[in-house]
Amino acid sequence: MPTVAPPDYEQSVTATGNFLARNPLAKYLWQYKHYYLVSLIATLIAAVISLLVTTYLVEKAISYISEGRSISALGQLASLVIVAGLIQSVFGWSGRWFGSTASREIEYYLRADLTKHFLNLDQSFFLKTRTGDLMSRAMNDLQAIRDMIGPIASAMGRMIIVLIVGFLVLLTMNVKLAFFSLAYLPLVGLVIAFFEVRVEHRFNAVQEQLSILTDAAQESMSGVKAVKAYAREESEISAFSSQNEEMRKRAMSLATYQAALWPVFVVLGMGTTLIALFFGAPAVIDGELTSGQLVRFILVLGIISWDLMMIGWVISIMQLGLVANKRITELFRQSPVIENAETSLENYDATGNIKFRDVSVLFGEAVVLDDINLEIPLGQTLAIAGRTGSGKTTLVNLLPRMNDVTTGSVEIDGIDVREYRLNVLRDMIGFVPQEAYLFSDSIINNLEYGQSDPTLESVATALNVSRLSKDLEQLDNKLDTLIGERGASLSGGQKQRAALARTVLKNAPILVLDDSLSHVDTNTEEEILAELKIYMKGRTTLLIAHRTSTLRTADTIVMLQNGKIVESGPHTELVTANGPYAQLYKEQLAVEALGVDLDQLEIDTPINGVENT
Repeated sequence: MPTVAPPDYEQSVTATGNFLARNPLAKYLWQYKHYYLVSLIATLIAAVISLLVTTYLVEKAISYISEGRSISALGQLASLVIVAGLIQSVFGWSGRWFGSTASREIEYYLRADLTKHFLNLDQSFFLKTRTGDLMSRAMNDLQAIRDMIGPIASAMGRMIIVLIVGFLVLLTMNVKLAFFSLAYLPLVGLVIAFFEVRVEHRFNAVQEQLSILTDAAQESMSGVKAVKAYAREESEISAFSSQNEEMRKRAMSLATYQAALWPVFVVLGMGTTLIALFFGAPAVIDGELTSGQLVRFILVLGIISWDLMMIGWVISIMQLGLVANKRITELFRQSPVIENAETSLENYDATGNIKFRDVSVLFGEAVVLDDINLEIPLGQTLAIAGRTGSGKTTLVNLLPRMNDVTTGSVEIDGIDVREYRLNVLRDMIGFVPQEAYLFSDSIINNLEYGQSDPTLESVATALNVSRLSKDLEQLDNKLDTLIGERGASLSGGQKQRAALARTVLKNAPILVLDDSLSHVDTNTEEEILAELKIYMKGRTTLLIAHRTSTLRTADTIVMLQNGKIVESGPHTELVTANGPYAQLYKEQLAVEALGVDLDQLEIDTPINGVENT
C-alpha cells in the first residue's frame, strides 16, 4: 500500500481576530482562569504548610528530644504534625481537583469545536487530507493537551511555589549552605534543554507515523472487499507490518528519552542532599546550626529535590502538549473555501426556478465547465447527458455549492445561490449521488437523516417510490435492520434505493439525481421511474443518467462535451437531429442489444481531486 505524505499545513489560512480568537486553547484557558487561580492558591497553601509548618514542627520535635522534654509534649507536636498533614492534603487535593476539572472541561469543548470545524470545512479539504491524520489529531493530540493543562499545570504551579518558598526558607536558615546546595541548578537547566529538544522531535515523528498507521488500518478495513477479491491479504499485512515496525522504532526512541528523564533527575535531586550533609555536618559541629535545624534543612531540601525530580516528567508532558496544541491549532486555522455570505438569506421558501448564467468552472488550469447557460423552469425536468469527463457531476454540484463557479452565477428563484445561507440552500435540494453513503445504523435512521420525525405515510411513500419496500420483506427486522458500515450488508442497488428513499422523505422542492439508479436492474428502474414521474410533479429536477430509458423521461436533455453544451432539446428532437446525443443513443442501443451492462461503460472519474462527470 503506498504511503501518503502528510498534509502541508504550513499553507494554512491564518484566522483573523485577536490572539484568543486565533488560539482556541488560549481562549478556554482564559475562560477557566478562575479554576486555575483557585488551584494555584490551594497549591500555594499546601506548599507553605509543607515547607514552613510541618518542617518547623519536626525541628521543634528534635529540639524537644535534645532537651529531654516529656512524652506528652512530643505527643502534642505529633498531633500538630498530623493536623498540618491533613490540612495540607485537603488543599493539595483541591488544587489538583480544580486543575483537572478545568482540563477535562477544556478538552470537552475543544473536541466539540473541532468536530464542528470539521463539518464546516468543505470537501476539497478532506480530498487532500488523510482520514488517519485527522483521527490521530482529534484523539491523541487532544489527550496530550488535556494532560498538559490538567495535572501538569498543577504540578508546574506547585514546583514554582516550592522552589521560590523553599529557597527563601533555606536562605533564612543558612545562606552559605543554601547556596552550596543549590549551586548546581544551572546543570539542571542544561539537562532539561538537552531532553526537551529530543523529546519534541521524537514526539512529532511518533504522531506523524501514528497518523499514517491509523490511515493504513482504516483503508484496509474499509476496502476489505477489494483486498479479498484480489487476494491481497498477505500484501496488506506486509505493508501494515512495515509501517507498524516503523511506529515501534519511533515510539521506542521516544520512550528511551522519556524513561531516562526520571533516573537522571533522581540523581540530580539526590545531589542536593549529599551537598547538604557534606557542608551541614561541620556547621552543626561548629555550632552554626542545631541538629534540628539541619534535619529541617534536609527536609526542605528534600521537598525541593522531589519537585526538581518532577521537572523531567513535567517537561516531557509539556513538550508533548505544546506539539499537540500546535497540530490542533493548524486544523482550526484551516478555513472553508465555500462559506456563508455576510448578508445571507435565511428561512427562504423556495419555489425552484433555476438558472445557470455564463457559468465556467476551472480546477487549477483545467477548464471543466465553459460558458454554461441553462434555465430550468419550476416543475420541469432537465436531463444531463455526456461522456465521462464532460462535466456532468460538476454542473449539478454547483447547485448545493459543493463546488463554486469560477465565473458566472447559479440562481434559484432569481437569487444567486451564494446569497443563501448554506443550510437554507441545501434544505431546498434533495440530492442523490451515484455513490450513496449510508451510516452504520438502522435503515430507518438512515432514511430519517434528512427529515426527523417523519409520518408513517411519508415513510411508506418514500419506500414505495424507491421500491425499497420489496427488499424489507426479506429482512427479519424490517426498517430496524442494522446495515453495517457504509451500508456494507446491502447491495449496490439497495444502497442507491435507500439513498433515493432518504431524499424522497426529505420532500425538497428541487431534486438532483446524479446517476442514482446505475446499480438498479432494468425492471426495478422502470418501476421507480414510473413512481418518480408522479413524485416529481411540481418539483424542479436535474438528473444525470447513462440509460436512455431514464434520459427520455426528461422535458429537456442537454448534451455536454468537454464542459460545453453542444445541443439541447427533447429526446425525440435530439435523436432526429442526428448529432452527438443521437450518436450516444445509437451506441447505447447497440450495446443493450448485445446484453452488456451500460454501467460498465462509464465510470465517473475525478479531475484534480474533484468528481468531474
